[in-house]
Amino acid sequence: MRWLSLDAPEEFTQIATRLHAGIHGDHGDGGRLGDKQRDIYEHVLASNAENIVEEVRPDDIIILRDPPTAEPGQGPQSRGRHRHLALPRRG
Repeated sequence: MRWLSLDAPEEFTQIATRLHAGIHGDHGDGGRLGDKQRDIYEHVLASNAENIVEEVRPDDIIILRDPPTAEPGQGPQSRGRHRHLALPRRG
């Protein structure tokens, strides 16, 4: 088993946090995510996927812990058997 984390700037983390909150019905600050935020989000996921996609085998099971990482497309989840697991946060 391997555990991988996204290589991402703090700005991505803020965007992903807002997306995740929105999935659960939290409107946060009420602000909209614009083209800049979309570009950051898509770039980080695409560049991280490029870094590992060749390492994923067809029988691998990929667990994406947070919904914002589960972007559809040509990422590693398109090569392995994709599973999503949302774990409760402690604290």
